[in-house]
Amino acid sequence: MITGYLVATILTASARAQNLDFSVSPSPVGSGARAAGMADAFVGLADDATAASWNPAGLIQLERPEVSVVGAFNYFTEQIHSGDDRFSEPSATDFRSELNFLSFTYPFSLPVINRNITLSVSYQKKYQFGRDFGLDADLSFVNQFDQNVQQFRTFDFTQSGGLATITPAIAIELTHTLSIGAAFNLWRSSFFSQNDWERELVVTNEVSIDGTPVPTTVRTAQERYNDLSGENFTIGALWTPNQRWSIGARYDTGWTGDVNFSAREFGTNTPLQESSEDRHLTFPDSFTIGVAHRFNDRLTMSFDVTFTDWNDFVLTDGSGAKTSLITGEDTDSPDATHLDITHTIRLGAEYVFVPKQPKEQLKQLWTVRGGLYYNEEPASNRPDSGGSGDGAPDQYLGVAAGFGVQAFQRVNIDVGYQARFGWDVESDRISGLSGFGEDVIQHRLLISAVIYF
Repeated sequence: MITGYLVATILTASARAQNLDFSVSPSPVGSGARAAGMADAFVGLADDATAASWNPAGLIQLERPEVSVVGAFNYFTEQIHSGDDRFSEPSATDFRSELNFLSFTYPFSLPVINRNITLSVSYQKKYQFGRDFGLDADLSFVNQFDQNVQQFRTFDFTQSGGLATITPAIAIELTHTLSIGAAFNLWRSSFFSQNDWERELVVTNEVSIDGTPVPTTVRTAQERYNDLSGENFTIGALWTPNQRWSIGARYDTGWTGDVNFSAREFGTNTPLQESSEDRHLTFPDSFTIGVAHRFNDRLTMSFDVTFTDWNDFVLTDGSGAKTSLITGEDTDSPDATHLDITHTIRLGAEYVFVPKQPKEQLKQLWTVRGGLYYNEEPASNRPDSGGSGDGAPDQYLGVAAGFGVQAFQRVNIDVGYQARFGWDVESDRISGLSGFGEDVIQHRLLISAVIYF
């Protein structure tokens, strides 16, 4: 028979490692199909309107006002292996579409100081939390009265929602080779998206004794976080020592947001229990450095590395208790797991089919892109889940490809695709179930449109 401890830990799994279960990489990244086609290696390049989300200093490279819009389509599959023959090993799929980015950018020059300045305002969907998770268990046994007890238990977990920002940004040209920029991220609900997320876990228990059915019981736990609000900065710098090289840096400041939490729990023969309180959610800071090299007018390659310390990813409840949103542990405990810093490494390339004759006029200008990336997600990997217990991150590999076309030098359409793979990850999703893990494949498609004025 399944232990009470295991039931409790599965019922409260969402309050631990799944407090925020990212459906895309949690590493801070920007938007745009062009960048996606280059495996998001864009901090050292950042030369279109999406630069506000990658490296705001790169906005200084824009020469004309631009309006840009990006749509994203995420298809997620996971194959679960429980490590326990009582549990099924199902596969799950999930599809989400969203408005990922919308911006207006306006460059101008200040004759007094003979320097260029660019202003922009944008909306960006920063994080997507949509996930579904199901697990079936055959917990049949023979009781002390030598009766055959057939017991089947189903666990269904769903999570939906996400976080978005409204972001004004500015870039200033300090010298002809060095620019700086800053984006002020207002984490707010807006006309485009609500900064909410909710989780629900339903446990259904079906039992029969020697073939005689016992009434089915259902237990449901629901949690909702409403209207998260907070602020932080994305600060960038871009240095172009010559026409071939550019070096960029981006720093995302840590921030704390306020959110209203409510919970409901009810079930068969169980009275409704409700609670609510104000909570605080703290996100860590993050640093990225990128380098781009233009071999010629056609070929450009770029390389990025991101560092994030998820030990600062903390939830503070109404009583002031602080809990890691990765491990579910009390962060003030001397025995709390120390998480390793995560790294994301990206390599991308872009090839433009420029005309062979300099004065040749083209109605269409085509571009192809590709890239590879290595991505780490924070994880506790607790020993009771078959992990090392040392805070080592889960590891993912990804490939990217894309293309773009510019028409009449007025409109640019880009398409970017990414496939992300993780093997034997999420081992800490359910505490108490040794050997649990997942093989994950994520497909992501972005489509961008830019209009130049």
